[in-house]
Amino acid sequence: MTRLDAPTEISIPTRLIRDGYLEIVGPAWKTPAGADRFTLFIPVDLLGDPSTQVLLRDEYAGDGYEARERRLTDQLLPTNCLFLDIGAHWGIYSLHALTASADVQVIAVEPDPDNLIHLIYNLASNRLDGRAKVVAAAVADRAGSQWLKRNTAMGHHLFEDRARAGRKAIAVPTVTIDDLVAECDPDGVRPVWIKLDIEGRERAALAGAVTVLRAGRVAGILWESNAGGMVNPETEDIVAMLREHGFTTHEVNRHYRLSVPLKGAVPNLGSAEK
Repeated sequence: MTRLDAPTEISIPTRLIRDGYLEIVGPAWKTPAGADRFTLFIPVDLLGDPSTQVLLRDEYAGDGYEARERRLTDQLLPTNCLFLDIGAHWGIYSLHALTASADVQVIAVEPDPDNLIHLIYNLASNRLDGRAKVVAAAVADRAGSQWLKRNTAMGHHLFEDRARAGRKAIAVPTVTIDDLVAECDPDGVRPVWIKLDIEGRERAALAGAVTVLRAGRVAGILWESNAGGMVNPETEDIVAMLREHGFTTHEVNRHYRLSVPLKGAVPNLGSAEK
């Protein structure tokens, strides 16, 4: 989520601003009947933030923020699934999944206290909070606590060592994917879809998902393969680990990879493993 490609200044009509939020609908995201799928509420005091400008430019004036990734989610999301939005930010992927199918249940995980406020606001304002569980934590390989170094509105980094995180870092609880799934689906009947965008800590998060991976319940993992614009050095380790669990990994673009079970179909991506 940390693309800072030359943000373009966008003129915002004041009629779209209410209660401290800019209200926008993505022109690319419609229901089959042509209605807007959801409204995205962006905090006005963060409109000047570089990462917010990227999101706003793509969502309001382009063909959609991370459009290809979200279209793949629409195509591949199983019915009656549990969608884990890890690194949920303000909830754009949660909103997208919830409006893709009426039977999707979302777990939106976000450690930053400011982002949590906006995430909850977005879900409630779209009347989708009844199918979403918000978890104020970071995802890691074990439950406990770690240190969050805050960046722009996006791009926060998690550290086990407070000295590395810096004196302004805040302590946040950590949870595992296995625990999240077990708590929200104790009967183990729902397929699981994982969106993972946590700035280079994807390998640690997946280390805490061994039970659900072994159970064969994960239908897909959309994960960020770079950190702050640089390739995640653990990318190939992640690919190898997921291969051991029966997944093949495909390059979506330079920012994301998609891992699906070997028996699964992947539209529009080709067959070569990356």
